[in-house]
Amino acid sequence: MATRTCTDDSGSVTKNPKSLVWTITELVNDLVAGFNELRTDHATSVTSVDSLVTLATELRTDHATAITWSTEVDADEDVMNDILDFWNQDGVIGGSFTIAVAAAVTLAGTGHIEYKIGGVKYYTDFPTTITLQDRGDIVQNKYGAWRILIDRLGAVSTQDTGAQMAWANAEDALLNLSAAAQTANTALIGLFTVTDSGAGGFNIGTTNTSGGTATGVVYTVRGPVKRVTGLYAANGAVTAPNVTHYATGTRDYQINGLRVAQDAAEADKAFDDADTIGQAQYGGWLIVTNLAQNATYALAANGVAGAVSAMTYASAALAIAAVGLVQDRLPPLFAPVSRLIIANALLGTWTANTDDLAGTDGTATFTDCTVGTWNRAASTGLDSHKIVPPTVPATITAPLVATITAAAPSAGPATLSAAAVDDITFRAQGTP
Repeated sequence: MATRTCTDDSGSVTKNPKSLVWTITELVNDLVAGFNELRTDHATSVTSVDSLVTLATELRTDHATAITWSTEVDADEDVMNDILDFWNQDGVIGGSFTIAVAAAVTLAGTGHIEYKIGGVKYYTDFPTTITLQDRGDIVQNKYGAWRILIDRLGAVSTQDTGAQMAWANAEDALLNLSAAAQTANTALIGLFTVTDSGAGGFNIGTTNTSGGTATGVVYTVRGPVKRVTGLYAANGAVTAPNVTHYATGTRDYQINGLRVAQDAAEADKAFDDADTIGQAQYGGWLIVTNLAQNATYALAANGVAGAVSAMTYASAALAIAAVGLVQDRLPPLFAPVSRLIIANALLGTWTANTDDLAGTDGTATFTDCTVGTWNRAASTGLDSHKIVPPTVPATITAPLVATITAAAPSAGPATLSAAAVDDITFRAQGTP
């Protein structure tokens, strides 16, 4: 090995693998070189980090701007979806057709119809004859009612209120359709009521729907049920108890696609049927406009009109759910006004028009229907008749995220080039 000599104040030192002074001197030189390179790299790192901070600050501001924009757009998207859903409801959407009574045992149909079922549009010529479902004839001077339905194949059928019909009037007959679910995969296109003053009553399938002593009335449905019937202005006053009866405000509503004259307020409206509630149980009613469009009708939660309903719901929630079904099945000749739930407080049966609603005999909770606009997330149950479409959203006012102005981050320092620090070696004691 070659000999190298370094000089300091103490004299000359020869490099020797076992020379401590030489090893320490070399180690210090290596450390100085490393620290000098790290100092330079630190300055480069500061520049790089500063540029990253500037960029991150701008991105943070942009993120807040993006949230503001996204929030406005999200709300607008909800409204647009409600608009699309409003115009995509099932039911009649067009065509030119008529349904009429005839000198025959069937109804007569003419023209063509356009309709939707499950959001799919169908178009067909109308059948010339429509047969009435027959589950029992109608006794003299009593009434029967049918839904008139069309399916996806264009077949038109009818659906009655069930069993033998013997309703006191057309209103009761029509309201009782609320007690039965509409046939699946059909669209409602009309309603029909009939009565016969003849001695034999109305014999379904034998008696003509027009002529003689029979009187039949057809109501052609003009569009999707919940889009053609409902409130167009708020009720004049909230519906409220009045001892054993109830009170309503004025009512402004549309029936089957056409506004009708305002109904007068009812200061003291009796229940139409003497419905009952079991002890410690609940009852419910859907208060609707009547067929004559001059008063309201309190329709029991089972959808039965013109007869006493003995209600025995174990909870308010069950009564509320039942009333919701009634509204979903309600013919579009009646506009929903309010829901009434009563908790029986008596040690016995609560009876409408006999026991009060003020808390002594029963505790009443009224929930009025509102005007509002169509909401696809609330299209069933109470307050789901919405004849007003949502307003198309205005132009988006929230600012868009601007182009990034911060410079791209500068490169960090390169890999260290300083030599690695040598190991320390020691001269063995007692050796030269």
